[in-house]
Amino acid sequence: MAGLGWLPDTILSRSIIVRMRRRAPDERIEAYRRRVHSPIGEALRRRLAGWAATILDEATKARPNIPAGVEDRAADMWEPLLSVADIAGGDWPKLARDAALALVAVAHDVEPSLNLRLLADLRTVFADAEAMATKKILTELCLLADVPWNDIKGKPITDNQLARRLRQYEVKSKTIRIDTVACKGYLRADLVDVWRRYLPPDKPVADVAPVTSQLFQGVDATAAESSPVIVNPGPLHGAAVATAAMGDVEACNGSGNIKNPHEMGLATAATAFPDDGGRESPGLSSRTIDQLASEVEEWAYANRDTVSTDQEAVIEAEIRRRVIGAGVLPETVAIETERVMTSLFEGRESVRTKQ
Repeated sequence: MAGLGWLPDTILSRSIIVRMRRRAPDERIEAYRRRVHSPIGEALRRRLAGWAATILDEATKARPNIPAGVEDRAADMWEPLLSVADIAGGDWPKLARDAALALVAVAHDVEPSLNLRLLADLRTVFADAEAMATKKILTELCLLADVPWNDIKGKPITDNQLARRLRQYEVKSKTIRIDTVACKGYLRADLVDVWRRYLPPDKPVADVAPVTSQLFQGVDATAAESSPVIVNPGPLHGAAVATAAMGDVEACNGSGNIKNPHEMGLATAATAFPDDGGRESPGLSSRTIDQLASEVEEWAYANRDTVSTDQEAVIEAEIRRRVIGAGVLPETVAIETERVMTSLFEGRESVRTKQ
């Protein structure tokens, strides 16, 4: 995904953010030309797809070491990438972890939402106070430097706007007593937990024991993580996996002259898929897709008394049966079935444009 400015927090917190900048006038780049660069990218895609098929089992079992500072959603997003880097070997494990730390640090520098900015400024305004009147809070917020609270839709923030934003965190105003005077305000005790959960700590936090749910209390995590991982287990689907490799294309070398055993084994076993017109790819060629679509069309016409074109589920089942018979990998059956369906119902040209 790409966008101008800042995307919503719900997207940013679930994304690996790569910040882009406008190219400077003195910077020169090579222009992208589909006719020149597309074949290079396609060859690389085939090599990666073939290699991925051979290490699927190892990648599924992988439990990569996540560097400190990459936590929660960031760890969820980086775990599969770190697994791939570890299996690739060479310099990739270090490069991937350096990239994770750098990009996660950049993600922390994103402009906070107005609600998070309000929580941070409230923590500053409260300081050590145990309670503050609403009017006092509003005044102090507007006195802070470089804040948006003086201009919320052209006017200073109101008590109603403050209450509405804090209500999202289940914080509500109460009748409090300041110097024997009763007034509406907020208690520090109601905000402390919100600050702890939604803001970075304003003071260093001591290490705490990890929290484990009751479901996993009896599981020895150390033993599980230390169990041996099978290195280069070989093709997951027998000889057919080797056909996903790249023919006369040399093994991918992502780290100087270092080759890992997966790459070397892949290159030596390379052949083309049967009935694929010599195209070295784990998927079906456009010609095969068109051929299968024509066969299903003829089959539907021959059985028109029992099968009509609006019986999509029946036709899809027949396509799936023929796709499996074409020898594709089990994990790509759904994708290839959809491509044949597209060719059959939307025309031959549209399936090529969707590749």
